[in-house]
Amino acid sequence: MSSIVLENVSKKYYKETIIKEINLELKPGKYHLKGINGSGKTTLLSVIAGIEKPSFGRVVNSENIDFCSDKIDIPPKLTVFDSFKLYDKYNRSNTKFRDELVRLFNFENFIHHKYEDLSEGSKKKLKIILTFSGTGSWILLDEPTNALDKNSIENVKILIEESVRPLILVDHSGCCVNSLFSIIEIKEGELCIVKYQDHY
Repeated sequence: MSSIVLENVSKKYYKETIIKEINLELKPGKYHLKGINGSGKTTLLSVIAGIEKPSFGRVVNSENIDFCSDKIDIPPKLTVFDSFKLYDKYNRSNTKFRDELVRLFNFENFIHHKYEDLSEGSKKKLKIILTFSGTGSWILLDEPTNALDKNSIENVKILIEESVRPLILVDHSGCCVNSLFSIIEIKEGELCIVKYQDHY
C-alpha cells in the first residue's frame, strides 16, 4: 500500500481559500482528521479522494480510494441492486464481503429500492457497504455514523477497528476513534497539529 502525499495543496472556491498550502505524507495507517465545522476537513478529504482538484499543488497516489461522504450522491433512480452492479462492472467490489455487509446491516429488504426512496439512515448504510466492500487501497470516511441507529453505529465502529486498509476518518462524535489513530488537526484550512503513532 502506498503513502498519500500532499504537495503544497490549496483549494479555493471563487475568492475564498478553504485549504492552504498543505504539505503532508500519510503513510498507511489510521488517521483522525479533526477540526471545527468549516475548517476545511470535508474539502481536504474530497481533494485527497480526487473528487475535487486542488487549485494549487498536487496529491500523489490518490487514484484508488473508497470515499464515504454525504457530498457523494448516487443517482436517485438507481436501485441498490443497480448500484452494486455498477461497482461490479468496474471491478470495484469484493462481492463476498459486500453480501456479508448487507446481512450485517439488515439491508436485504432494500436491494430493489431506488436510492431516492431510501431514508437518510439507509442511504448512509448503502454508502458504508459500498465503501468497505470496495477494493481501493485507502478508505476515507466523512462522518460515517451520521443518521445511523445505535446498532449500525456499533457495526461501523467494528468495521473501522478491523479494517486492514489504511483510512482517514472525520468523526465529530469521537465514537469511532481510539488511541491507535494518528491525529491530523486543521484550523481555518491550515494544518496545526500532526501527531503520528509510532507503529504506522
